[in-house]
Order: sequence, then structure tokens, then C-alpha cells
Amino acid sequence: WIDYASDATNTVSNSANGEIDAVVPGIGMTYALSDSTNAFGGVYKGISTPSPRGFLKSGTRIEESIGYELGVRTQKDGASTEIAAFLSDYDELTGSNAGLGGLAFDGMLDGTNAGEAEVKGLEFLQAYTANADSSVSIPLFISATYTDAKLTSALSEGGEGDILAADEPGATIPYIPEWKFSVGAGLSAENWGLSAIGSYRSDMYASAKNLEVSNGREGKIDGGFILDLSAHYKLSDTTRLIGGVHNVLDEVLTVSRLPDGPRANAPREFYIGFELQW
Repeated sequence: WIDYASDATNTVSNSANGEIDAVVPGIGMTYALSDSTNAFGGVYKGISTPSPRGFLKSGTRIEESIGYELGVRTQKDGASTEIAAFLSDYDELTGSNAGLGGLAFDGMLDGTNAGEAEVKGLEFLQAYTANADSSVSIPLFISATYTDAKLTSALSEGGEGDILAADEPGATIPYIPEWKFSVGAGLSAENWGLSAIGSYRSDMYASAKNLEVSNGREGKIDGGFILDLSAHYKLSDTTRLIGGVHNVLDEVLTVSRLPDGPRANAPREFYIGFELQW
């Protein structure tokens, strides 16, 4: 339950009041198929509430979704595997330019409802620790996620710059890549560790028009691969020295075309620091 109220003190706006009531249930289950394998599943409701201004002034409605998952986990002899299918059915998907760097002109941060959407896919994770009984083990993993994200109705507006507006139903939701892959390897000892993780994402669209050719704010955004390295050393029972390199290969990828044209990812970065644990 959320109670919204606006205070017009020192402003030219009129005051307003309103409230949102929502019940967000969920249920999950796990079933042991064997000593090493479990099946799991669940059904969950999700919500995203509009901003006070959007709800009170623009009438932006609450976003609701029902999420389903079903999968299997197994763990044996240092290896673990997880495979899961998921489906999220959205009602009144909301979009806003909040946090996208745009100027906050009147109404721009209110958010807009963008109708119904369906997001479904598969997730896979395989992990294995080699040399597990030695003083230096070798953790390995590979993961993949496939996502099919569609707007189920044609929209005339929605999201900052109307990026969710599509000419016909079935448009791919922008900024959700179809594929994501990660692979990692490391060395792990009692007092120190090293790891390398590579991440890849496939192409994605910058708007629901799903244009193949870029025109600055719309069009396809190329995917790419990023490699990160990290290390740590235990100084005491409560203190670790950490360091690493983000984007080792200094790859330049477009991560967004909002609010005013292409924006690149972070360049190669070096970091060093401490972790304290009690």
C-alpha cells in the first residue's frame, strides 16, 4: 500500500492526493529428484509503481507482471549444472527518461504506460572446480541466457523519446539482447585468488521500431565482448587486498542511444582497494 500526496508549498502547482493498493503474492517449490538433482519452479507477481508526480498528475498506472520459472539443478563431483525456463507476462509496462541524462522538462519524468509485453527465455549455467582437493583449485564456469522480449500490442508512445512506440504488435523490446554469454576461469588458494571473466552480448535494438540501420537515436546496436581480470590477497582474517582491470581489451561498445545519441561503455579501468569483513 502506497499513499501519495503532493505539497504545493513554494510552487505554482496544485496539491493532490492518491493511493495505490497492491497484493504481490508468490509461490515456489523444490522437489528432490535424486541425492544430487532438484527440480524447482514458481509463480510470482511483480509490480513497479509510478512516480508520485506521474501517478497524481499524468495518471500513470501501476505496472504489473506475472513471472513463471521452471528448472533443474544438479551438483555432483565438483560440477554443478542449472537449466531454467522463464516467462514474464507484463501488463501496463512503464517507461521513463529518469536517469537517462535528459532535461527534466514538464512531464518528462512522469513515466508513460506502454501496454502489454511478454518476456520469455532459457538460462544455462555449468560450473566445475578442477583440482578441488589441491592447495590451488581451478574454478571454471560458462553461462548463457536466451531472451525473447516482445511488445504484444502496437503502441503510439511509451518510454523516453517514445522508444517503446511500435508500428505493429510483436516488436522486440529495445535494449534487451537476444543472447548473453559469460565464461570464467581462475585460480583459488587459501590466501589468494585470480580470475578472468569474459562477457558477450548479442545485437539489440534502440527502439521498438526495430530499425536495422542506425539514425542516431534508433537502429541496431552491435553486440560485443568484454574481458575483466581480478585478484585478491588475504592480509588477515578480516582484510583482503583486491585489484583488477575492467575491459582489459579496451573494447568500445555502444550501450545506449539515449538521450541524445550513442553512448559508449566504460574504457579500460584499473582499480585497487581493500575489503573488510567481520
